[in-house]
Amino acid sequence: MIGRLSAALRHPAAVADTLTIALGCWAIYAASAVYLGWTFDRLASSAWMALVAFAAAWTMLLRHGGDAPAPGPQRLDGRARTGPVALATLSVAGLFCVLWWLRLTPYGLFGIAALCHLGVVSWLNRDLVMTGGSAIRADVGKPDLAVLLAVAVAALLVTLTASRPDLDDAYYVNAIVTALDHPDWPLLMWDGMHGEQGVPISQVIHRPQTLELLAALVARTRAMSADTVYYVLFPAVFSLLFPVAQWLLCRQVDARHAALSVILVFVVTLAWGDGHRAYGNFGFVRLFQGKGSFVTVLVPLITYYGVTFGRAPHWRPFVLLSLAQCAAVSLTSSALVMAPICMGLALLGGSPLSRAGLKRIATGALSAVPVLITIVLVRMDLAEQGPLIVRGPLLDVAVVWGESWRAPLALIGVVALPVAACRVGLPSTSWLCRYVFAGFLVIVSGIAGRVFAPLAAELFSWRMAWAFPAPTLVASTLALGLAYGWTGPMARPAGRWCGRIAAGSLLSLFVLVGGHTLSLHNGVHASFAKPKHPEAELLAARVAAESTPPGGLVLAPMPVATVITRLHHHPRIVAVRDLYLANLSRHWGEEESRDRLRLMVAIGGALRTRSEIRWVLNEIKVRDITTIVCRPWISVRLRLARRLRTKGYSRRRAGAYLVWYRAQ
Repeated sequence: MIGRLSAALRHPAAVADTLTIALGCWAIYAASAVYLGWTFDRLASSAWMALVAFAAAWTMLLRHGGDAPAPGPQRLDGRARTGPVALATLSVAGLFCVLWWLRLTPYGLFGIAALCHLGVVSWLNRDLVMTGGSAIRADVGKPDLAVLLAVAVAALLVTLTASRPDLDDAYYVNAIVTALDHPDWPLLMWDGMHGEQGVPISQVIHRPQTLELLAALVARTRAMSADTVYYVLFPAVFSLLFPVAQWLLCRQVDARHAALSVILVFVVTLAWGDGHRAYGNFGFVRLFQGKGSFVTVLVPLITYYGVTFGRAPHWRPFVLLSLAQCAAVSLTSSALVMAPICMGLALLGGSPLSRAGLKRIATGALSAVPVLITIVLVRMDLAEQGPLIVRGPLLDVAVVWGESWRAPLALIGVVALPVAACRVGLPSTSWLCRYVFAGFLVIVSGIAGRVFAPLAAELFSWRMAWAFPAPTLVASTLALGLAYGWTGPMARPAGRWCGRIAAGSLLSLFVLVGGHTLSLHNGVHASFAKPKHPEAELLAARVAAESTPPGGLVLAPMPVATVITRLHHHPRIVAVRDLYLANLSRHWGEEESRDRLRLMVAIGGALRTRSEIRWVLNEIKVRDITTIVCRPWISVRLRLARRLRTKGYSRRRAGAYLVWYRAQ
């Protein structure tokens, strides 16, 4: 296996292109099947169409696609002005750190200061021009190959070992299970979580997200379980692709030390665990979900293809850029908004500020046409079934950067990247200035969250940060410090070593402050190559499903209900999750959704008054609930032993839970 992996990694661009073509062709085929109303049986029987499309596209792009513009010698024409730039960087960083120390968390103020700073950097170095093209393909040397191989193996081991269960899998795994259990149903049209026929899908925005259908197809054709495909096979594939995608993007910053940058991206991703929505928590510990693969693999690839097209326009990177965006949408519906933004930022960075550059940007923007068509289809669904309901307050990008000292370090690291490249004298200085400036203007300032979120759902507001590959940019800044000491080729050795020591200190500080993705406080435990289900809830879910008679109804707290939905042919469930109930109120009505939510919350422990207890017991009788899952103390509080045994219920112990059940 190591030998095959080593052979594949010798041509990382070809590996990335093959993934992009395969997943992009699948995305177009599967999304077309979904909106044409096909069943899973028809999707599976016609899968040869996707294979033919992949073979044709792969042959056209990789075999007979012609040569992209020759790379040529890359150099920086013009004299870089680094003195004022370095002073401005230190001033902005110092101001931000002081305000952060005062607990003011000044994201807005820092965004304004950073934009002014980046504008000054770009203006002072406006005469810098990068000459020479950039090729899509790039073979890897032996040192880089060894690093890519080591990082790939490390990423694979971490991904398969770290287990961090997530409630969102109630939908994702159920989409696989529903396709396998009901192959005659129209694809992604009906809700399979609650086990009731005729209930529409709770969130129509997920219909273009077809990774789960691909998992169902693989499980069916290879006779594998849905859990194995979703939690083991797919995450393993994307973890092996992680160093490839990162190496290609890091090479656009500094080709000589791209391997060092990949190592640092791996370290930064592992460390960045400040909160549930932090960048690192959409990395290896959550790579089984499509949005984790999007943030970790597809965003660097889209950025790479966009910058490549902007620097050397050619029809091949254009097609790959379009397919990469389609592939991203198949992984997560969030990419409907994030993928075009990511593409736009890359084009703005890679294209020169000239009439020819504007033409490249306009041409490259056409690569998002398939995604825009999908957005129109989603908007039509939303207009017909009603808008997506979001519970809780709207969040901004600050929840992605975190609230510990790691956040200012990361933000400063991103802002300092163009400065570091300028001081080192890298050819990437010109595009990095434009790219980071555009990223701060659109992403960190919150403009994208306010402008683009209404296109699909308000929950996209904080996810806009995903369009900006911050871990890669931070790692690149640190790599330039460790490799060059943030100094040019004519610098004194003492100055270079001081820069290296400073970079090492900042890296250590970044790793040590804040929460880590693999910590117990982050909800992670070790479980090699196994499904990421919470064990106690999985046991209770299985006992409840086994004890429920055909046609029976289960009442369970949310941690157990969200696991029951992942079982094949699971029974009907009163409620799964508050978010899903809110979006199904257009089908059941607001009162019914509210009562179902009240029941689920009550059986989970929110029983405050005797009238609440009487209401729950009455609902159990009126709804003819045959199975009840609860904690033992809830059973005592409700006096279920006395009230249910006389009605034919029996009791089974399921680890930390009790399961009350009766025959129909």
